[in-house]
Amino acid sequence: MNRSMLIACLLVLMNTLGFAQEFRGTLTGRILDSSGATIAGATVKVVNANTNETNTITTDTSGVYNIPFLRPGQYTLTVSNAGFKTAVRSNITLQVSQVQGIDVVLEVGQLSDSVTVEANAAVLETQTA
Repeated sequence: MNRSMLIACLLVLMNTLGFAQEFRGTLTGRILDSSGATIAGATVKVVNANTNETNTITTDTSGVYNIPFLRPGQYTLTVSNAGFKTAVRSNITLQVSQVQGIDVVLEVGQLSDSVTVEANAAVLETQTA
């Protein structure tokens, strides 16, 4: 095989590998109680605000959740567990190929109680006094 043929084959291979990159993102984190202890078996639900696509998992024995293959967009994360108030995090923006870590602290209470946290940050105007 001559040199130019080898270079052409390498370029085709590199171009093909470039298309194989994953565009979807991942939400991951830990679920904790107010003392900082992890909560195993908590239910974590994430909903895409635009498509209403829903993914529900439970945390592992270390209180860790990992939800891969999420399309870029706006999400709402809801965490619940028996004996704790339900926690809701809304307006979570997930970018292309982003792995975003969100730890959630659950407060002791009944399942009918809930705590909602908006993920919007206040806009700071730095151009005027």
